[in-house]
Amino acid sequence: MLKATIGLWLLASICGLQICNTFALPRRNSMLSRYNDYIRNATNEIKLNLSLLKLHFINGNLSLYSYLVLLYNALCYSFRKKVAAKLGHVRVAMMIEQEKCKDVEKCYDNAENKINEIESTTISELHQCIKIGMDKYDTYLGPAKNFINVGQEILITFKHIFAPCVNTIYMDHSCMHTEITKMKTRIDNFKKQYMEYSMQHHTAVYGGLHHTFSCLNYKINGTLFIVTEVMKQSGICMKGTENVMKQSFFSNSRLTIILHNLRSNQLFHFDLFEDV
Repeated sequence: MLKATIGLWLLASICGLQICNTFALPRRNSMLSRYNDYIRNATNEIKLNLSLLKLHFINGNLSLYSYLVLLYNALCYSFRKKVAAKLGHVRVAMMIEQEKCKDVEKCYDNAENKINEIESTTISELHQCIKIGMDKYDTYLGPAKNFINVGQEILITFKHIFAPCVNTIYMDHSCMHTEITKMKTRIDNFKKQYMEYSMQHHTAVYGGLHHTFSCLNYKINGTLFIVTEVMKQSGICMKGTENVMKQSFFSNSRLTIILHNLRSNQLFHFDLFEDV
């Protein structure tokens, strides 16, 4: 009789425990479903943000390179025109001196060769300014690119977020709530930083343009200064060249003496006409 009573008591206890757990399951399942929905939505949102951020970087890179090539071509064209104009001034100066019967072509040739060499070297150096602009773009976006790793780490954490909360029978709901709360803080920080970094590619593009423009102008202005100095040297060379006719006239010293004697009536016989 005692054994039967004890058996009935154990059976009733087990059934009571199962009934209590059965009534508790809907709430537990409801909370777990809400947590899973939150994780799924947050995961999709972070993936979308990361994809958009990468797209911003790619589009910004392509746009910046296109802008820099256009800027390079425009400034190179302007630079070549200015160099050609300065060389034209040297040519005009040569023609003016040639009208004075001066042999100044060598002065012009030297100036032309120097200016052409300087121009070619500068054009090659100007192309390096594009690389400087692209490097600056990458520098500006360094923190933003590192931010992508933050999003990837959150996605990895989502896969194992409830691992600390598993016991032998049930999920510890207080632990799950704690883990979700901690993760929500990380997600909120991610969203805030995403808004900042999603706009930073505009700043990066502007920074790349600014540095390239400064680089191009610096090299062009420096080269034009050198070209101007070459022009000055060419002008000095032309001014220092003697009159061709004067130089030829005084190169024959014997004829000079004869003409001098003729003018002074001191020459009665000269050996230019030995047969007379």
